[in-house]
Formats: sequence, C-alpha cells, structure tokens
Amino acid sequence: LCLQRDFLMGSQTQIKIKLVSYLDRVFPELCKTIPDGTLYCKGISAILREYPTAKDISEVRIDRLINLAKMASKGKYKESLVIKIKESAKSSIGFHSRTLGIKIRQSIETLETLKKQIDEINQEITNHESVINSPLHQIKGINSIEIGYIMSAIISIDRFSSPEKLIAYAGLDPKVRQSGTWSASKTRMSKRGNVLLRYALIWAANNIRKHPSKMHDYYIKKKTENKSHYNALGHCATKLIRYIFWILNNPEKEFIN
Repeated sequence: LCLQRDFLMGSQTQIKIKLVSYLDRVFPELCKTIPDGTLYCKGISAILREYPTAKDISEVRIDRLINLAKMASKGKYKESLVIKIKESAKSSIGFHSRTLGIKIRQSIETLETLKKQIDEINQEITNHESVINSPLHQIKGINSIEIGYIMSAIISIDRFSSPEKLIAYAGLDPKVRQSGTWSASKTRMSKRGNVLLRYALIWAANNIRKHPSKMHDYYIKKKTENKSHYNALGHCATKLIRYIFWILNNPEKEFIN
C-alpha cells in the first residue's frame, strides 16, 4: 500500500507540473492572480474544466463562473476572486489553443482521480491493525501514514541489532569521501538504503520538530550551527531512528519526547 501511495503521489506531482506548464501558455497570469496553493482547489478546477484558457474565461458570463466555483466548493468560494480571475483573463497575453485546453481538462480530471485513489489508500493505511496498535504513536507529531511507511520498510525491528544498522538501512549514515591521505571535511548521507524509509523519516522528522520537544530543540541547535534546513532534518531523521529503535524494542515502556 505504501509503495502504491508513493507511486500515486509521484504521478500527482508530475501531472501538476504539466498542468502549470499548459496554463503558463494559455493563461500565464492565473497563478499570480490567485493565492498560493489554491490552483488545485475545487473552485478553480471547476472553472478550468469548463473554460481552460484565458479566452474561454474572458468570453463567459461572470455569474456562470461564480456558480461553477460555488457549486464545486459548496458555496465557500469567494466571488471577489472569481471576478479577479475574469478581469485577469480579459487582459491576458496567453494564446488560445483547443489542444492545450483538452490537455488542461484531462489533467484536472486525472488529478481528481488520483486524489480519490490516494484518499482510499490513506484510509487503508490508517486503519491497518499494525498502524493502529503501533507504539510509535507515542512520538508527538508523527502521523499514521508516516508510521505505515516506516513499519512497511522496517517490517520487524528484530532484523536490526542496533540503531546504527537501521540508520544504514535508511541511507542516513554518512558517506565517507577520501583519496589517499585526503579526507573531506564535510560528509553527506550515503542515500544507499531504503528510499521509502528515508523519505518517511525525513517527512516525519519535519512534522515532529514543529512541536515543542527535544527534536525541536535539536533542530534549532543544528540550524544555529549553520546547517541548512534539509541538512538539519537529516540529523533529526537520524535521531528519530534512535527513538524508533528504542520504542519498538520497549513497546510496553513509556517514551518521553
């Protein structure tokens, strides 16, 4: 399930990139007109499914656009934003293309299908017995999907005799760079292990460090050492593995974040 979810998430990202590239040609002003992160919301998707180019939008009545957005978002879409999109479409420098319009329409339909499939898998992972009963829920900030990813990759903690073995399996161990008597002053994670586990650990570490905890303090410490955000997250992910190793080996004991 986790591998399938990862595949669907990757497909979703690819379709979103293609959709933006199509819109950049037929309505380049759209992404600057709407708030960040709202391009794929139900209201805008409903408008673009019916009127995919700036020319299409500019020629349709405003009340039709407002009704489309409101029906799709169950009345929550702001009329002022629809009016803003309409005005932007009127002065757009984008060119009208029926071919691109079809691609935009189909991309939106594909994204809607992918979302349904991802939601279905999310529910299955969340309701899986091994996730529901996992002692990893003791870690404040970690969610059920992340636990599902982690446990599907680890399978059994008995496979690892030490946290270092698990760190290496995730590819979070440092990669040694040297030649002859020369050794690099800085090291990077090896990335030679399980990609899905490494992704889940960094994803989870990022969520955990947002809550007041030792992980949050550790992240801040690494940032004060001039580490980049992702470098600091790599260190947090390694620390998270030590948490996981202890918890899975001591499921009856209380874990304090």
